Amino acid sequence: MNLKDQLVQILSDLSSVAQESSLILGALILLVTGLIFTNEALLKCIFILSLGIASYYSLKVSSFGFILSNSLEISHLNSKFSQLLIGSTVLLVLFQRKKQITEFYFLILSLLVGSLFMIKANSLLMVYLSVELVSYASYILSEFSFTKRGNESAIKYLLFGAVSSAILLIGLGLVYGSTGSFYLSVLDASLFNSALSQTGLLFVIFGIFFKTSIFPFHIWTPAVYQSAPVDAVAIFSVVPKLSGLILLHNFLSHIQLSTDHWIVEVIILMGMMTVITGTLGAIKQSDTRRMIAFGSIGHSGFLFVFVISNQLLMDAFWFYSVTYAIMSMGAFYIIHCFEANSIERNSQYAFINNQVLMLVSFTFILISLVGIPPLSGFTAKFFLFSYLWDWYQSSQSHLVLSYLLISVFATVAALFYYLRIPYFYFLQSNIMKKEVKSTEIALSAKIIATLFGVILLLLFFVPQLVV
Repeated sequence: MNLKDQLVQILSDLSSVAQESSLILGALILLVTGLIFTNEALLKCIFILSLGIASYYSLKVSSFGFILSNSLEISHLNSKFSQLLIGSTVLLVLFQRKKQITEFYFLILSLLVGSLFMIKANSLLMVYLSVELVSYASYILSEFSFTKRGNESAIKYLLFGAVSSAILLIGLGLVYGSTGSFYLSVLDASLFNSALSQTGLLFVIFGIFFKTSIFPFHIWTPAVYQSAPVDAVAIFSVVPKLSGLILLHNFLSHIQLSTDHWIVEVIILMGMMTVITGTLGAIKQSDTRRMIAFGSIGHSGFLFVFVISNQLLMDAFWFYSVTYAIMSMGAFYIIHCFEANSIERNSQYAFINNQVLMLVSFTFILISLVGIPPLSGFTAKFFLFSYLWDWYQSSQSHLVLSYLLISVFATVAALFYYLRIPYFYFLQSNIMKKEVKSTEIALSAKIIATLFGVILLLLFFVPQLVV
């Protein structure tokens, strides 16, 4: 193919990345506008418009396959998840932000662009570039609280991220050098017979684990979740995590290692350790954000099961991802409302006496995070346990059975930390002698919080809305 034909092909392929292009253009317009105007409503309108256009193009995708010289792959799976990531990002406009609005939304759009490229990446180079774009935006956003504690956690995040990026880069280099392949779509198990190629694959997996808070690369999560701005934390808990899991699924689904391969066994062990670490870490937390942070690590372990599954389980993965995104965004939105009234620790909810609607909505979300009916978190966990049981029956693997038992026990243990807040508010408020000032939360915030709970309730009875 001559140069002219290549240029024509590239121009035709650009229509398939129209959503990323619209986000890049929107980010640039937002940045320039912010230098001239400081109107919050105007900046939010540009932000929403950029996401709306990107969402329109994601719904308009009709052709699937490889584009841009096989660097990207458009599929049904990543098209659906593109809509979920964009939809989750839109919810950020619900959070109040009074400073650095332009820079914040610019970085959020940059993070989203990187995440969309992550789930579509088919070349090793695109994998690295997209992960780094997400990482750089995340490092800066984690420092947007402009406090000493925020600066310290951002530096820790950066240092852990630098090590993770180095591991990922070395792994990609080893994979390319040992297999001679630059594209994920041509990788298969036969190319990973040597120690060098298997080491490279393991390094790549470890590098991606950092973005998804998988053990032992979860260490940054509690500190960043506690000190970063709550709206940034809300997006960290959903967009980079889900895009990293999709990238990992794409990587492993192309290679198709056997279930008894030592790398798959290592992956299963790390998934089990993630669930254990998240559960044990959350039980002893008194700070609300740190408790949710460890809970999100546990959910990473639950979601991780679907990453190493076959394509038939993608509907279950999709439902769990949608449910998790709603639960996480809703939880951090309510935490944001209470933190505005200096309520940051679990025990402080006992001193609130005038926010029944907010606490009922929060309780709905927390119950769904546990996985109790009648909320969609139960349906998501049911899909998970059913798959693990079927996997165990077909493979008779003790590791898979252990994963199932640990997941069940972790779900039971989640009752003891997620329901701590409702316990303090509904059962301890009458016997607490200490009082705090009455909290002030706008009616619009109460309505929004209620909608999160109603959606989770609706998805339990009508899961067909998303599956």
